[in-house]
Amino acid sequence: MVETSFSTAGPGTGSHATVLVLGGGGCAQTIATHLADCGINVLYAPGHPGEENTTWLEEKRNSPITTVEFISCSGFAGDFRMLLKRAEETIRQQVDALVIAEDDHIVPNFKDYGISPGPRVMTLSELEEKTQRQSGEALFSPADKVAFFNGWSRESPPVVTQRMLTLCHDLQSGGEAQTFYFTNNLKVSSDGAERLCQQAKAAGTVFVKSATSSPTVAAAAKGGVAIHYFDELSAMPFALTADWVIVDEHHQPSRRLGPLAAALELFTDADGFVQSDNVHLINNATNRRGIFAAGGSRGIMSTLEKAADADRVTSKVLAFLNDTDRRQLPVVEIDRGRCVRCLTCLRLCPHAAIELGYRMRIEPKACFSCGICAAGCPAGAIAIQGVHIQKDLILCLDHQETDQRPPSPERRVVVFGCSRSARSALDLVAARGIPMPDGAHFVEVPCGGTVSSAHLLAAFDHGADGVMLCTCHLDNCKSQVGNQIARRRGQQVLEILASAGVEAERLSICSIAANMDAEFATLLATFADHIGALPKS
Repeated sequence: MVETSFSTAGPGTGSHATVLVLGGGGCAQTIATHLADCGINVLYAPGHPGEENTTWLEEKRNSPITTVEFISCSGFAGDFRMLLKRAEETIRQQVDALVIAEDDHIVPNFKDYGISPGPRVMTLSELEEKTQRQSGEALFSPADKVAFFNGWSRESPPVVTQRMLTLCHDLQSGGEAQTFYFTNNLKVSSDGAERLCQQAKAAGTVFVKSATSSPTVAAAAKGGVAIHYFDELSAMPFALTADWVIVDEHHQPSRRLGPLAAALELFTDADGFVQSDNVHLINNATNRRGIFAAGGSRGIMSTLEKAADADRVTSKVLAFLNDTDRRQLPVVEIDRGRCVRCLTCLRLCPHAAIELGYRMRIEPKACFSCGICAAGCPAGAIAIQGVHIQKDLILCLDHQETDQRPPSPERRVVVFGCSRSARSALDLVAARGIPMPDGAHFVEVPCGGTVSSAHLLAAFDHGADGVMLCTCHLDNCKSQVGNQIARRRGQQVLEILASAGVEAERLSICSIAANMDAEFATLLATFADHIGALPKS
């Protein structure tokens, strides 16, 4: 196998940038086309050779799109170092950004209903294809009974429900068949689904909801499918022989998505899609800057939603390439003289921003300045520009406050709070005219994960009677796992305090959102009062 490189304009922005698009479906193709139309050099990796349709590229012969196969990736945002394959050549290529736009994998739910596919038992997708190829009259007769099975044993995604409701309504309103819609819990949250449901009912569709017991299904003696069910409205058993049964489907991540996520060090959600359930990643971000998720790679979407996502992620990629996608962040640096190369920072960093080499280095373009690495470094070799937690602790507890307001002699409370959540909530509290409790001092940190066990213990060592550690809610941390790491460190300190005979209630670990000003004011006041009632530490 020959190893070579093909030329591009090199790293940079705009027409000088190179972007790798991974995925073979319509969403990936649209993104590749959009970026190429913007003058971006696009490397398009649809999957393994022969598995994906690339005939659309015939129309794009003059555009800067090159089909490749993904092998591996290293490096960081703006300088991803790819190992790719083209024909029989192995290619080493610098890439500025990546977009993962794999289509999701659709699986029929025949097993959920205890039935097998057959000439008159088909999936939702099969019916859609048949109705697109031929008219409804050729498929059904007005006397046919068509039963739609939706979400008996598993909750059906709104996208699937809407597709089923659309077909059900079209058949019923067109007089092509008598339709029956069997469901446990009908999800109509997608746009227009509630309207479709009401229109289908008005046209004559019979909706059967079986929340307590699912119908039983068996082959009928004279063909068709026998369905026995209990109607909850009339509290009576019924039987129906359906001429046709349409089975719903569930969506799974592409089989390629798991290996890709592992290779690119990306977080996934509980279902395996390449976007954790973190609100800060909506719409197309991942835990790594410069890597974007779109379409079926990040969740279950309709065709229209995937098309909109392709437009959206194109704008996000262009903003990244032009460095307008985020504000300037504090620089995080490793003191090479103090670093013992223990790799703790490498293991802790949720953004894969640490470069492992002869000397450890933090890549500024990939770093989110969360400080998780700084708090975890056992050698204290990592510093965040402008963040001095230990100094802030000493200042506030030694009464060197800017407003010269002495703390209450009854209590001294330190509150560690994230700049994105607790700080914002405290600002809202101040805007309402509610002062901090006497003797309480707020220490702002970039993330809850910036607070180490040593910081919490240092607060007590410097005279704090109580300490609050305020983190973001689960899946609401800008640093992905900073809140979880902070809570683990807090639990460790609780164990240390217990072994030293210190009351556990002197350390409070709580979650605060930026808009929880009223709740935060109450928590602060309650905690300060409780600490004031404890024996002086």
